[in-house]
Amino acid sequence: MGVYSQMNVRIEPDVKARGDEVFAAMGLSPSQVVRCVWKYAAEHGEAPSIVVQALEKPPSAAYDLDRSYRERVADRAHNLVANYREKLGLTAPDSLDEFDYREMREAAWEQRLGERGLA
Repeated sequence: MGVYSQMNVRIEPDVKARGDEVFAAMGLSPSQVVRCVWKYAAEHGEAPSIVVQALEKPPSAAYDLDRSYRERVADRAHNLVANYREKLGLTAPDSLDEFDYREMREAAWEQRLGERGLA
């Protein structure tokens, strides 16, 4: 085992408990999260952008940061699905009500089988 430095941090108990729940749901311990942030800073020579954003905005803006993150993830997921549908030659739905996951899954299976000469 390597040599490690120890850090001690003071944090409000309720904030720690709520934060621990979030990271535990991701399978991460507080130590792992801190190591990830420090490793990122060491490798990139700057703090992760979410840390910078959190420090620049007032605490009441935490919801906006979370919402912004969720919107970016949703946009990325939408683009992945749209690109996948385009690859399969499926037309984009006009609304989410028209989106058929079974159709997309079946088309993907047909493509896989075709690639293996089984269709």
